[in-house]
Amino acid sequence: MSRILKAKIRASHVVCAAVIALLSLLTPATAAETNVFLKRAAGFGVLAGSSINNTGQTIVTGSIGIAPGTDVVGFARSAVQVNTRAATNAQFDLTTAYNEAASRSNATAFPGTSSVTPGLYRTSALTIPSGGLFLDAQGNPAAVFVFQIDSTLTVPAGSGVFLAGAARAANVFWQVGDSANIGANSMMNGTIMANQSITMGSRATLDGRALARNGDVILDRNVISLPTGGTTNDVPLDVAVLSPISFNLQTGLFEQRVRVSNVGTSTNAFRGVAVFIRGLPEDVRVYDGTGSATSPLAAHNFPVASGQSVDFVIEYYRASRQPFTQPVYSPTITIPGSSTPSGRIFSIDRAELVQGNRMLIEFNAEAGNRYVVQYRTNATTAAWRTSHPAITAGANRVQWFDDGPPKTESPPGPVGNRFYRVIELP
Repeated sequence: MSRILKAKIRASHVVCAAVIALLSLLTPATAAETNVFLKRAAGFGVLAGSSINNTGQTIVTGSIGIAPGTDVVGFARSAVQVNTRAATNAQFDLTTAYNEAASRSNATAFPGTSSVTPGLYRTSALTIPSGGLFLDAQGNPAAVFVFQIDSTLTVPAGSGVFLAGAARAANVFWQVGDSANIGANSMMNGTIMANQSITMGSRATLDGRALARNGDVILDRNVISLPTGGTTNDVPLDVAVLSPISFNLQTGLFEQRVRVSNVGTSTNAFRGVAVFIRGLPEDVRVYDGTGSATSPLAAHNFPVASGQSVDFVIEYYRASRQPFTQPVYSPTITIPGSSTPSGRIFSIDRAELVQGNRMLIEFNAEAGNRYVVQYRTNATTAAWRTSHPAITAGANRVQWFDDGPPKTESPPGPVGNRFYRVIELP
């Protein structure tokens, strides 16, 4: 073999070795993340180390457990795995999963944006933006998101973490070095693995798991849904836009019809459903909504059985009356509050069926006071139903339109056979 040919072979070997070495350096950083293996902790919707403290009616799918602690408030002890072998084993596997997630390398610094794509992210502490954080799987339902947070995770009240692009809650993991605080009326997705405690604010929802290694899990009228991992929408609710945004000359409001469907099994009957509304201009507010200005919520506080759909008429107020682009709707499960408000009861002055099968209600009021409208289908025997939300009077005369969900259980119908009264709240 000639010297020239030998030199070429040796050179090609050097190039190949360099390429292989370069690929070995690049692969860990660019390879897709894999799920965190929870093992025996996977079946727990709530797992605490020292105590569980619940206020009001909280719904948890999956097991509730505590180990090594034994302090349980707000749940029947028979419904909780209190320092049992199952809870102890779950805590052991939670520690293993927590440590494995924390040890993953080549993380990207969290960019501080309102939307991220799949991958491994690290930050010293994380506060979710007030308008929410969107996890965009870019059409891949198997995409995984892992967040390494050295100290605390905070979700402001009315904000949340939302799924986009076929992302699934079953593939989202939050490894929190200290504690997690999920604000009131917020919507959270993914498995939270906190080294210390997890606090869920009033009526916050979590499609995932609240797993605390050493500290407490504090709950307040929450819905925690164990992710199934089998569909692209782990909470069995679908949302569809039925009409473009239009301006209603009669009400002076923009409106859009949105359908929320319960696509779960026969056991998935919900006491209430709602949609979070994202992407509105700053000067647009949801007229029939609750929540915060940056995270409005249109809630339907009536049962929705499996296979049932509810059509919302969502109304928007904009002083300029200028059109705006369609927002993003994210469905969630809710637990309605009390349906029997107390206060001074008085009759309405006018109830008239108007265009679009709406009932126009009018009554005298005192500006600044709060009122709720109640209705029933006959004048004597039917139970009173309470509309939602409460009305804050802007003047001494109030006009209110009953056009069905989310305000009332159903539209009043073409004959308008409803009877109304008003309660002035204390």
